Amino acid sequence: MNCLEAHRDIGVHEVVDRRGNAFQLDERAFHANVEQVRRLLPPGTKIYQCAKGDGYGVGVERIVCLGVRAGVDGFCLGTPEEALRAKCVAAGRPVLLFAGCDPAALGEMVEAGIIVSISSVEGCEALLRSGATGDVFFKLDCGFRRYGLNEPDLRTVLDRVRRQSSVRCIGAYSHFGSRADEIVDGGLPLFDRLTRLIEDAVQRPIETMVASSTLILQRPGLGHSAVDPGRLLYGMMAAGPEMPPFQPIVPRISSRLLQVTPFDEARLLTVGYADKTAIPAGGATGVFPLGWIDGLSAHRGFGEVLIRGTRLSVVARTLQHSIVNLSGLSDVRVGDEVVLVGAQGDEQIGLEAMASAQGMSVTEAHFRLLAAIAAGVPNGRQNG
Repeated sequence: MNCLEAHRDIGVHEVVDRRGNAFQLDERAFHANVEQVRRLLPPGTKIYQCAKGDGYGVGVERIVCLGVRAGVDGFCLGTPEEALRAKCVAAGRPVLLFAGCDPAALGEMVEAGIIVSISSVEGCEALLRSGATGDVFFKLDCGFRRYGLNEPDLRTVLDRVRRQSSVRCIGAYSHFGSRADEIVDGGLPLFDRLTRLIEDAVQRPIETMVASSTLILQRPGLGHSAVDPGRLLYGMMAAGPEMPPFQPIVPRISSRLLQVTPFDEARLLTVGYADKTAIPAGGATGVFPLGWIDGLSAHRGFGEVLIRGTRLSVVARTLQHSIVNLSGLSDVRVGDEVVLVGAQGDEQIGLEAMASAQGMSVTEAHFRLLAAIAAGVPNGRQNG
């Protein structure tokens, strides 16, 4: 796939699966978000786009191509498989595999041209034993308490790396999460001290990258050479005071009615596995093909959707389907659009409202629902 040739028109593209579910991908919004992040940063700061979670649910190849066309400087991936897929479409930009890879697989990744993360002494030793030749980043633990080298382990790794020539450290990064004041005040000075320690050991400058959406918003003037803005590029966070809003790159998520069942008489029905639902005379129920296996809530409440510009309640949900009370609508037909996120007529449901109604965060709803739809998309099926 040539990302620079595909979709030269920067617009809104629709991604549709075989069940009739779809989401819109707004490339203009993505470009605007990249430019807004650049304006927050000192000139020359590199942007590494995080494309983990199968490209934030959108699909690795699809989202990396957006990044290439928007001019990001590199990509961060969460699994070895994602990194290899990204490498094929990254147009020569660096692909960094975040910590979390089996140490035994690090050599294979390096030989494939992936920049791997060294986050433990054991990972370093496994990579050196593999005989692979290539570049690495050190993942530093500066308070997030997940993956990462503490100072004693970093010194051990530096001692190992200095005694050989096949593996070269070209950068270091740390995650700071969303608790900026709690972690960053102590973590940033530690990060700066540890990166100076690395540069003294390897005797050259390295890339220093901070990974935190919140940090970029609250302290945009930090003088590191690179950032991973995370959710900011996808418009999944509110901007700071007096900043233009970041734009959601997925403004619409929809489905289609696959069945409509009318009732001439009033009924008290057991719908799916849910409690009984009252359907008035002349009412109807409808089924659309998104269920709790696709990331929607398995428990009441099931949220609302828009059909023919009317806000309606979902009354039941099964593994692969949701059932909506269509009472009050006339002439509803199989194939009618069901909007979960977006506008229809004069009504609108935002991603935050949809997620909140089902007891999920925006991040959970975005990843789960988009990933389920993208997984069912035939190769190349993207309109727009």
